[in-house]
Amino acid sequence: MDGFHAFDPAADHRRSGAAPADAWRTGDAAVAGGPATAAPDGSAADGGALNAGGRVAELVESEVIPRLLLTCRARTPDRRPSATHVETLARLALSRDPTAAGAQVLALRDTGVPLEALLNDLIAPAARRLGEFWHADSIDFVEVALAVARLTQIVRGLSAQIDRDLPPSAPRALIGSPAVERHALGAVIVAQSFRAAGWRVTEAPGADADAFVAAVASEKLDLIGVSVCSEHALGALGETIARVRAASLNPRMLIAVGGPALMLNPDAAALAGADFTAGDGREAVARAHALLSYEAGAAKTP
Repeated sequence: MDGFHAFDPAADHRRSGAAPADAWRTGDAAVAGGPATAAPDGSAADGGALNAGGRVAELVESEVIPRLLLTCRARTPDRRPSATHVETLARLALSRDPTAAGAQVLALRDTGVPLEALLNDLIAPAARRLGEFWHADSIDFVEVALAVARLTQIVRGLSAQIDRDLPPSAPRALIGSPAVERHALGAVIVAQSFRAAGWRVTEAPGADADAFVAAVASEKLDLIGVSVCSEHALGALGETIARVRAASLNPRMLIAVGGPALMLNPDAAALAGADFTAGDGREAVARAHALLSYEAGAAKTP
C-alpha cells in the first residue's frame, strides 16, 4: 500500500493521476471494543480519560506510534537512501541490464543501509516513481510492468534468509491480496517489512475469502494484512473481514487493510471492520506493535 501501495500498473490502468495517499490509518474500531483500563504500555490509566475507545485510539495515534517511528528512523540516521538513489533505482529497473537495479540495492545494503530502509525509503518510492513516468507517458505498460517485476524480485531476494532465524515465539502474520489482484508489489514490501521486524510471515497472493478463512482457522495468527487495489475487491471486504474474525483461533488478531483502492475511499477500511491502515510497511509494523502492546496490557488488567 504505499501501505500496500507501491505502484502497481495492473491496478492503475485508469491513469487517474491521483497522488499516493496514506492508505493505512488506525480507526476507532481498533480498540473501541477492547478494555479501556490500561494504557498502551500496560500501566494503569485514568478510567475517565480512556473510557472511550476513540480516546485510546487517539492516544495510540498521537503518542505511541510516533515514538516507535522516530525510534526506527533514529537507529541509522546517516544510512538512508536519498532522492537520487530512488531516481537511479527507478531508471535502472527500466534499463536493458536485468541485474543493474539489484546491484544498486545490494551495494547500498553493503554500506549499512538497513533492510527496512531499503524497502520503505528506496524500493517503494522507486515504484511510485515508475508510476509517475507512466502517467507522464514516458514509458508504456510493458516497460513499467517489467520494471515492477524486477523490483518485486529484488524485495524477495533481500529477505530470503530472515524466516530461518526467527524463534518459534515470533508473532505471526498473513499478508495477502484478493484473487483478482495477484501482483501487488506493495503487499510484498509490507510482508518483508514485517519479516525484518521479527515476524514470521506467510504470503497469500491471489487468495480468496475462503483461503483467508481457512488460514485463520488452522493457525493462530496475530495479524492479517489485506492489499486491496480495486474497487471491486473493496466491495467484498466487509464480508471477508467478518468471516475471518468469526473463524479466527485468535480473538485478538489484528486485521490491517491498505492499497490504492483506499485512496478514493479512505473510510472504507474502518467501515469494513479493519483495525488499522498505514502509509507504508514501516508504519504498518509500528501500528501493529502499538496495538498488540495495548491489547497485551489490557489483558493483564483485572
